[in-house]
Amino acid sequence: IVLHNAKFDLHFLEQAGLDLTKKWPQIHDSMIMTALVASNELAGLKPTTMRLIDRRLGAGEKALKAAMADGKWDWDTVPVDLPVYWFYGGLDTCLTARLAEILWPEIEENYDDLYELERSTMVALYAMEKRGAHIDLAYVDRKAEQLAAEKLQLSSFLKETYAVGPGSPASVRDFLLHSGVKLTERTESGNYATTSLVLNGLRAYTDNPDVPIVADAVLRHRHVSKTLSSYMGKFIDLADD
Repeated sequence: IVLHNAKFDLHFLEQAGLDLTKKWPQIHDSMIMTALVASNELAGLKPTTMRLIDRRLGAGEKALKAAMADGKWDWDTVPVDLPVYWFYGGLDTCLTARLAEILWPEIEENYDDLYELERSTMVALYAMEKRGAHIDLAYVDRKAEQLAAEKLQLSSFLKETYAVGPGSPASVRDFLLHSGVKLTERTESGNYATTSLVLNGLRAYTDNPDVPIVADAVLRHRHVSKTLSSYMGKFIDLADD
């Protein structure tokens, strides 16, 4: 059984009445494989299969998002019988299977021990997500304070040294273009993209020494911001007494 981000799928399958947790030894995760084989790349199914299989594989997701925007639906309200929705979901299973076929030989050859460790950890994390986990709120408060200070420091450094606003894709894009970087990826609106995938690729840029410095600092700023908003803040807000 191969899933991409298995823990996420298993929760939803269990809610729908299909409990696969007794089959843990048979469950594999192509997202873990991706993270091990290409740790500097995005591990999501779409960016990974676009990178390793076919760049056109993002078309289904774009079509679904366009249909959802036209119908003013979100993931909770999109009709389950919408044809493009079924195409999107059905294709994901095919892509997951193909991705696992591509990555498995390298996992077996170079990452077998690490992969088995990650699979074992996945079982424990699934149980934590289902039942909850003890949180050291004092540590969370201290860590959130440290990260907030780091975020401010990164923002000040980028603005004062390079006139780059790390929270503004347009500001990052303009800096890169003015620094001579030839951007090729574009957003759905047609602007040049400054995604993590793009910025990770610029960490080894040699034509202008400022480019990798800015790329690294922006990536770190995004990571810190994400950690604060998605984790530290949630830990504090959702913790039981």
